[in-house]
Order: sequence, then C-alpha cells, then structure tokens
Amino acid sequence: MRFKFLGLLGLGFSFLFAAEADFADPNVCATCHSDVHEAWVKSLHALSHEDSNELYKKSISLIAKETGNLEESLTLSCGQCHNAKMKIKELDVSMSVALSLDLGEKDKVKEFTKSEDVKNGISCYICHNVDKIKPDQSDPSISGYKSFSWSEDYVTGPYDVSEADALYHQSQKRDFFQNNDELCNSCHQGQGGKSKLSIYNTQAEGAGVQNAKLCVDCHMGKSSKKIIAPGAPREGAVIRDIRSHFFNGARNSDILKEAIELRFNRLGGDKAVINLKNLTTHKVPTGFSGRSVEVHVRFKDRLGKILSTQNLGALRAIYTDSKGDETLSYAAKTLKEDTRLNAGESREFSVTMPQNTYTVDVKIVYYVLAPQLQNLLKVKDESFTKPYEIIEITF
Repeated sequence: MRFKFLGLLGLGFSFLFAAEADFADPNVCATCHSDVHEAWVKSLHALSHEDSNELYKKSISLIAKETGNLEESLTLSCGQCHNAKMKIKELDVSMSVALSLDLGEKDKVKEFTKSEDVKNGISCYICHNVDKIKPDQSDPSISGYKSFSWSEDYVTGPYDVSEADALYHQSQKRDFFQNNDELCNSCHQGQGGKSKLSIYNTQAEGAGVQNAKLCVDCHMGKSSKKIIAPGAPREGAVIRDIRSHFFNGARNSDILKEAIELRFNRLGGDKAVINLKNLTTHKVPTGFSGRSVEVHVRFKDRLGKILSTQNLGALRAIYTDSKGDETLSYAAKTLKEDTRLNAGESREFSVTMPQNTYTVDVKIVYYVLAPQLQNLLKVKDESFTKPYEIIEITF
C-alpha cells in the first residue's frame, strides 16, 4: 500500500514512508482520524480477538472439547471473521499432527494468531482494506476474509479521495460502506463453524421485511457533518457525513430500547396481555447463539407492595449435543427450540393478575450469555453474564 511522506508539509507531525504493516496499527490511523479511533477503541469490534474477549476464548475451548478439534484449528477457523488478516488461514496435516503430539508447533501458530495487528481485532485495517466482495452467498462457509478481495494501493471507504488531494493515502469509494449491507453481512451472515447449525443468519432473518434501514442506520447511528481527518487540518478540507465507529450493540448502548415495542392491555377481571413487537429487520436476539432476552413481571397493590412475580420465559435458541445436553450452536447436533422474536413479529403473553393488583411492572432484560449456559462456559467477565435492562414500564 502506498502512502505519502508528510514531514515536509508543515503539519506539525511527520510520518516515515508507511508500508501495509504500519497501516495495520490503528494508532497510525488515529494520528489523523482521532475521533473515529476514539470511538472504535471502545467498540465491540476492537474486542474480537480471543485475548480481549473471554467469552470468545472459552467458547473456542468448549467447542474444541465437544468436537475433538484442536483449539488452534478453531481459532483459525473462527478467525475467518474475528481476525480476518491472519497470515495463516488453516492448519496443514503436518502441523495438526505436530500440535496433537505437542511437538513445539504452538509457538509457530501463535506468531500468526497473536501478532499485534491481529490482536487489534476488527480494526481500520480490516474494513477499509476491502476492495471487492464476492457476490455469491450460496455457500454459507464463504464468509469473512473468504468473501473479500483486498486493496493494495489505496484505502476504501464511503468517499473518493484522489491521490492528488490526499495527504497520506488515496481513498476509493465503495458502495458497501453506506448504500448496502454487503460488508456487514460478509461476517454477520454465514456459517460460523463446521456444524451447519452454526449459522449467522442476520441477513436472511430480514428477508421480505419492508424496512429501508441498513445495518449502519442502527449500529453506526445518524451521520453528522465533520472533517474526516481532524488530526490533519488544512485549508479547503471537505465537510462530509460521518457516522460513529462505536458500533452500537446491546452491551455498549441503548440500541435494544429501540428494537422492542412493549404494550400492556387489561382484558377485564384478572386477565391481561403483554405484547412484544420486534422493530428490527432481524431476530431478537440475533447472532451469537448464547444470547437471551427475558420478560419479568411484578404485580403490585395500591401501596406498592409486591403481590407476586412472574418470568414469562426466555427468547432464545436452544441447541443440544449428541447426548441431548445444551451447548452452543458451533458444537450442536440439534436445534431443540427457537423462541426468538422474528423480524417484525408481534407476540402476546397472557397473564393472570393476583387479587388487588393495582400496577404491573414489566421489565425486559438481555443476556449476552444466557443464564442456562453460564455454568457450562464458566465465564468470569460480568459484561457477558450480567442482565442488561432494556425496558422497564409500569402499567
């Protein structure tokens, strides 16, 4: 990748001639794109490497144990999306045998799976280096880097910046940054492992739903007028529409508050109906198979005393292994049950109110890892195990 030398331009900072390895470091990008970097470094994309994500790391260990695969092999397989720039993509037979016999090949694999650019996660170096996306999505295993052709001489993004106008690098416009969902779906639609049940169906879940929103509309929010490179101010800099690179998710934002509509209707006597409507273009929850949404109800009298509580159940997919025990989809043999809300679906829950009920509190909570799976994976990081309150309304 070609870059310009800026030390002679009087910008108050300088760069050595940068090769692709330098572009792989997000801190290099931060020199000019400081606000974008500040948002990204707090995002979930920055935590896609197993060393930064305990749930991911322990999921790999669980799958290795349940399927008999090497953890190193699974790390490379999952890295198809989680770490798309690893220099080694899969283990050959000789290396697999050497790892199985513990012949000292682990350090060699670590050179590729734990290099600094790979540990940076889904960084600038990944998305803005994609030149083309293969259109054929008929094979669900063709996802992540297998879908990409990488650019060599320029950065890609939502705008064209010619080499003559660029301070540091040329940029070429690609429609998949803001006009369609191809880039997002390259990883969020596809098979996450050898099991056919390990499918990420975020795109397919919204098929046929009449909704003009793109992934970026919700997960990158509304655009604002900014200079793309505030760290390199110059006369005549173009003001453009820029979206946040914080990448809103259920853990780091209130995005789910806008994903579910909650209604309560008293039918007369002690009967009532709670209605949930999915306002998104995919299932709720979607993606990682361990996620769960629960609906909790409290009935109170006039004085606010709790008369009774009720858990209306969980919205989640339940996968089981060959023994019938619950597991993650990546090691599963069967999808036992799927109670998630479909895109656009409205679902009613009937409740019977205790005598003297005056108010009803309805609370919807989200789990990255369902309570039913927490003992299986033994994840200590509470950001994966705690309940996230989505909505709480008193009716």
